[in-house]
Order: sequence, then C-alpha cells, then structure tokens
Amino acid sequence: MNNNKKRFAFVIGSLVLTIALFGCKTKSSFNNTLESSNLDGPITEFESLEDAFNDPVAKLALKAGEKMVEQDDTIYSFDISAEGNRLIYEIHMKEDVGNQQSYYENYLEKQKANMFSELRKDIDLDCDYEIEYIVYNADYSKACDVVLYEGQPSEKEKKEDLKQEYEEEKKKEEKNVDNGETVQHYYEDVIGPWYLDAVEDAIMESNQSTFTDIEIECVDNYVTFSYYFAKDMGDVQANVETNMTDAEKEKILSDIKLPSGVTATVTIKYIYYNPDGSVAAEVEFEG
Repeated sequence: MNNNKKRFAFVIGSLVLTIALFGCKTKSSFNNTLESSNLDGPITEFESLEDAFNDPVAKLALKAGEKMVEQDDTIYSFDISAEGNRLIYEIHMKEDVGNQQSYYENYLEKQKANMFSELRKDIDLDCDYEIEYIVYNADYSKACDVVLYEGQPSEKEKKEDLKQEYEEEKKKEEKNVDNGETVQHYYEDVIGPWYLDAVEDAIMESNQSTFTDIEIECVDNYVTFSYYFAKDMGDVQANVETNMTDAEKEKILSDIKLPSGVTATVTIKYIYYNPDGSVAAEVEFEG
C-alpha cells in the first residue's frame, strides 16, 4: 500500500473510531453547549434522521465527529448530512488515493454493527438507519462510496447467500445425476427376485386379516406397491394421505435408493384395492 493509501486507511479508520465514540463525545458536547436536564437517554421523538438534523440538539449529536476528523491534514473538507434515514459522510481528500471501493466495503462492513449500535445510543428512532461513506480524490473522482444498511444483509452477505444457494443446488443436481442404474436392475439382477418376494411374504404375514395379497413391481425406477383389502373399505384416500407423511416418504425413498445405489429420480406408488377391484386409495411421490 503506497503512502496515499496508507493515509486514506488512517482517515477512514479515524472516522470509524469517531462513530464508535459517539456516546462519550456527544454527551460531553451537550453538557458544554446546552443547559438541559433531558440528556440521560437517546433522542427518540423524530420521524427520521433528516428531521433530527433540523433540530439543534440532535444535529449536534449527528455532527459530533466532524471537527475531530477535520483535524487530519490529509483532508480538504469533511461534511455530515442526512437524507431520510441515511446519515451521509462526505470526505474530500487533498491527494489522490485511487479506487478503494472493494477494500473499504469489506473494512466498513466489519464495523457496521458497532457503528449502528453507538449511533442509537444518542438518537434512537423507530426505523432502520443507513450510513453512507463517500470519499473523493483531489480531482473529485470517487475513491469509494459505501452504504451500510441496518437490519438488512449487505451486498457482500447477499452474494455469499446466493453463492451458498448455488452450491447447494449444484450438490442436489450432482446427487440426482443418472448413473445408469435402476431399481429394477438392482432388485431383479443384482439381488434377485427372491428379495421382493420375501418382502411381500413378510408384510402379508403381519397383515393377514387386512389384506388378501400384496404385490411389489419395479419397472426401471418406478416402484408400485399394490395392496388388496380383504374387506370393502370404501374410499380411504384421506386416511392414507394423512398417514403418508413427508418423513415417511423420505424414509421409503431412502430405503429403496440407498441400497440400490440409484442416483436418478425414483417414483413410488402405493395403490389400495377393494375386493371388487375399485381403488380405495392411491398415493404417488418421487425423490
């Protein structure tokens, strides 16, 4: 970092330190300038920072650090103003420091929480604040223009969130890439058809009074469980949907996909028949 940039870093660092010291500085200024007994807590009666700026006491709080920063001999001018709920700091440097936007976006973002917290110790309005830092080079080109938002994610945080979402979606896509394997191939050719027959027999053994038959069929990655009621159950669609929770669906999919190593989407269908062949209930899901 050259000397000009080092000076610039010092100036911004001093400015941030000034904001951090708002509480002590402001209370001292109040006591020395105004005879008032209502300075024990923050100012709260204004609708915006801009409104507060029109009040001499509140304006004193907002501009408390102005003289302190102006003492730096690298600064040509320094001004604090307010628009709406945005407090604006404009610094005009005596020398060029180049483009410092990226560096100070990161630097000031780290100080954001403390700056808003200290500002609210003096002026605590029912709204979210914004703080903008605009620094000009000697030729009036901008060295940086950084806006900090209270109660909202920064642009950097938004980018990080988008990056995380992208990576999560990418992982899901990679997980669902078809590796050419199918559930049918696994249960018919790898393990053998005896396995599904054994599953059918096990379910029937514990549900002999409820069902007359159970069939499990795999076609590619489409698995159908057919249940045949021993008695007419009428329409039980609502009951089946209620019992087939999302957690239950995930478990069924996991029990089928993990052993088979299938990465493509698998569709599961449960269908229940009354003795006359009518459908009592039918549920289908995939994952």
